[in-house]
Amino acid sequence: MSMPCARTWFRAAVATAWLLAAVAANAQSFTSRLDGTVTDPSGAAVPGVQVTLQNANTGQVRTEETNENGFYRFSALGPGTYDVTVESPGFQQKRTSGIVVQVNQTVQIDIQLVLGDVTETVEVTGSAPLVNTSDPSVAQVIGTKSIEDLPLNGRDFLSLAMLTAGVEQRKTSRGKLSVNGTRGNGLGYLFDGVDANDANAIFQSLTPSLEAIQEFSIQTSNYSAEFGRNAGGQINLVTKSGTNELHGTLFHFLRNAKLDAKNYFVPHGDPNPPFKRNQFGGVLSGPIIKNKLFYLGNYEGFRIRQGITALATVPTAAERVGDFSQTFNANTGALIVVKDPATGQAFANNMIPTQRLDPTGLKILELYPLPNRSGAQNFVSSPSSSFDQDAYTGRVDYQATEKDSLFGRYFATKSNETNPFGRVNGAGGTNVPGFPVIIPVLAQNVSLNWTRILSPSTVMELRSGYHRYYTGRTQDTSRNLLESLGIEGPFEPAEINDGSPLISITGLTTLGDRGELPQIRPQNTYHFWGSVSHTVGRHSLKMGAELRALQENLILASTVRGNFVFNNTYTGYAPADVLTGLPTRVSYTSNSYITGMRDKQIGGYFQDDWKVSQKLTVNLGLRYDFFHPVYDRYDHRANIDFTTAELVRVGENGLSRAGYNKDLNNFAPRLGFAYTPFGDAHTVVRGGYGVFYDKENFNTHINLFQQPLFATSLTFNNPGSISRAVLTTPQTSTGSANAQEPDFKDAYYQHWNLMVEKDIAKDTMISVGYVGSKGARLPGRIDLNAAYPGTTGSVQSRRPLSQYTGLNYTYSGMASIYHSLQVRAEKRFTERFSFLGNYTWSRAIDDGPLYGNAVQNDRNTRAERGLSSTHSPHRLVGSFIYELPLLTNSSTPLRMALGGWQVNGILSALSGTPYNPTVTADIAGIGRAGQRPDRLGDGKIDNWDPERYFDASAFTPAARGTFGNSGRNILLGPGLRNVDFSLFKNFLFKESHQIQFRAEFFNLTNTPNFDLPATAVDAANTVGRISSTLAANRQIQFGLKYIF
Repeated sequence: MSMPCARTWFRAAVATAWLLAAVAANAQSFTSRLDGTVTDPSGAAVPGVQVTLQNANTGQVRTEETNENGFYRFSALGPGTYDVTVESPGFQQKRTSGIVVQVNQTVQIDIQLVLGDVTETVEVTGSAPLVNTSDPSVAQVIGTKSIEDLPLNGRDFLSLAMLTAGVEQRKTSRGKLSVNGTRGNGLGYLFDGVDANDANAIFQSLTPSLEAIQEFSIQTSNYSAEFGRNAGGQINLVTKSGTNELHGTLFHFLRNAKLDAKNYFVPHGDPNPPFKRNQFGGVLSGPIIKNKLFYLGNYEGFRIRQGITALATVPTAAERVGDFSQTFNANTGALIVVKDPATGQAFANNMIPTQRLDPTGLKILELYPLPNRSGAQNFVSSPSSSFDQDAYTGRVDYQATEKDSLFGRYFATKSNETNPFGRVNGAGGTNVPGFPVIIPVLAQNVSLNWTRILSPSTVMELRSGYHRYYTGRTQDTSRNLLESLGIEGPFEPAEINDGSPLISITGLTTLGDRGELPQIRPQNTYHFWGSVSHTVGRHSLKMGAELRALQENLILASTVRGNFVFNNTYTGYAPADVLTGLPTRVSYTSNSYITGMRDKQIGGYFQDDWKVSQKLTVNLGLRYDFFHPVYDRYDHRANIDFTTAELVRVGENGLSRAGYNKDLNNFAPRLGFAYTPFGDAHTVVRGGYGVFYDKENFNTHINLFQQPLFATSLTFNNPGSISRAVLTTPQTSTGSANAQEPDFKDAYYQHWNLMVEKDIAKDTMISVGYVGSKGARLPGRIDLNAAYPGTTGSVQSRRPLSQYTGLNYTYSGMASIYHSLQVRAEKRFTERFSFLGNYTWSRAIDDGPLYGNAVQNDRNTRAERGLSSTHSPHRLVGSFIYELPLLTNSSTPLRMALGGWQVNGILSALSGTPYNPTVTADIAGIGRAGQRPDRLGDGKIDNWDPERYFDASAFTPAARGTFGNSGRNILLGPGLRNVDFSLFKNFLFKESHQIQFRAEFFNLTNTPNFDLPATAVDAANTVGRISSTLAANRQIQFGLKYIF
């Protein structure tokens, strides 16, 4: 076993051992509860009634007795289908079957007894009410049927979170959803109750196979005090467990570009780039010991091959040996004259003599391929990118005794992505093949759970979890081009230097590996908790505490192999400068940033759900969270001494190890109610208010280790030699530094809501309500050393601190506000049909995006207040599933032709998101572009087209040395309309065996959904023009399943 693998298994073993020794510590539970009141025919409560609960799939049984109020409660239930039986002398036995309990749900089943002999049984087929009569939380559960049957491009369960009111995602990073106006990194992910976040950015870091998922819930507002740490909502995903029946599925899904419509902007006649995707696997579950021990195993493979076409400018065969006699200016057609740098005179015949050619320069030009087409961009290539992933899930459930239930689940996924041009998320890199970026990922997640019934009214839950997330970005380490090119220097060890330097040559395409490679980022999260639930009278009490210990060991390179720049400086033509061995500038960073970030999070809570009367439930909760300041195991962190403006290493001059102070007052009260005005479960009014603290990710605090104390940037101007450039005397510069507010506070949100819900038909409900939130102490980032605007003197001379170029300051002072009307209609899947639809009308305002990296004037952040980048005023999303009759009693030809069909769909109609015009030039004279112009008019166009989306004449660059008066996010981009549709054909045989063929269509109507336009008003040729789409045009996928 390799050492990294051994270390991983050792950590998992440690996590398992901690479960057995853990003190009671709790956090977010994914379990549910079922309760109700038992009454006699007159409506009076009946105490002492025996209530038996049986899991319909596993046969597991629990028994309780009603208390003096006739109330019973079963806590710590897993999602599933249950039967409830009540028995009491003088009354007939009553059995209610088919009660579906979903994740994080409280199901109320009130039972009225019938006078008679206990040997007589009344059978009732029941279903849990769709309306929530227990608490103020706003949530949506996505069940097994929707997860497995709705069309999903890529089969990622998280795409279904968009079916929830108040959830917004528009071309953002994977897993980053904005919920009710909160930021995209505020949503927490729990996998069988265990933290499954990328600790660096707080987003989903693993994707289980759909066939292994039972269901998931997304809680968006006013969830109980049991849930903390993430103020932007909670996603609880629960895996399936084995049952008393043997079940299995085999599947294969295929997508191919030959079936896809072309993107709107692909020229007529050009084919789609090659694309092939295969997803395949299976799941098997069943009993080991009936009614006692069960298993589930799952595998899914994922393969993508995608062609990428790129154009590049490369040197000709003659040019790469010094012959420029046929090198002409692409714009004027004139010969480019190459001069002797020693004399300033042109080389004879425009050719560099052989003895003057630099060996390193010759090798650099040999890295380019030869031209294969005419024109300025004289080389085209179409290599393939690849993505390979394998994922495994295993789970065992064990009913050890009548009072003890345990389960353990292990998940692992390993993937490897390679982009031949070194692009990450479609950006960066080079158009010359041979300099790839490789992105490995290894994610592992363990969940171990124990539920113990301490007494008829008390239940204990203990859970331990471990999450491992290893990712990075690496270059091709099979070669060391610094060595083979003959470039000397005090570079880092070979494992960092292997690969290529970055080489920028004016007139040619840049080549080499991305400067920030390699990045290596392994993370470990240890998660422990326990809770105790107790029912006394009309009070359902729950209390517990939580511990999470997070680690990230990061290696972050920054041009450690050097950046060699050639700018027509010596010969008048950069490729000739290369051949004469004369770079304009060489820069490199003396060493990589290495850090071992550590974080501990401790939380505790108390929750009381008080059933004041048959009509009213009041929910009272209090949570406390302590988020330990992030520190570095190597103490590679430094902050600014705000009295001397000097960098101080942590642990020195009174600076704490984290570099900022602790925040100790994170008390979060929760208050809510649920009121049924007619005393039944058909109409409810719910509302609540709560405070929710948000733990910022490692990336918020990473800047304190990216300091010049730990990695020095060196620049060599006109070094006179390629091979020995970094051995000359450098021009050292402190450059920019980073700082953090000493009293940095944890962000928090206030959430409030008022909802009315009503059953309008069998298994059908509608909900209408107001949902709001307000964020405070949100992290932002500004430049404390920003230059004052002006037109005289250098930019640096107008900075307050001359020793720094920039001083990037992280502080906790941004804010947000969100108001919305949310409407939801839902029909549970019965009688072969279900639907879910929601409409959100909202307004989201904030002080800027995460870290405030788009601030125009660092000294006037109030001017940044405007529409949030995730604001979408109107949002309508719906889904449906409809199974046509199987026609089992019809003739075989009729059954084969017309029976077993199923149609499913997801429909979306969304308003556009905000943007604002910009200017490319540094009009204010502050040393950076991206400022806003002056606004002269409205700028909106009613009848727009992709060539002119907004009226650029309504904006003009501000006067030199000033900032524009245009606000942030003042215009709305194009909306989105999309229909995803699937058609199934089910073939049944041998009773419980089924073959299912699927045809799935994404963007069925082939509607182009346009991205934001070009915003630079001083770029006349492109301003207002849209050149890309948010999503692809129609794509088709086929699937085949064998189910038994």
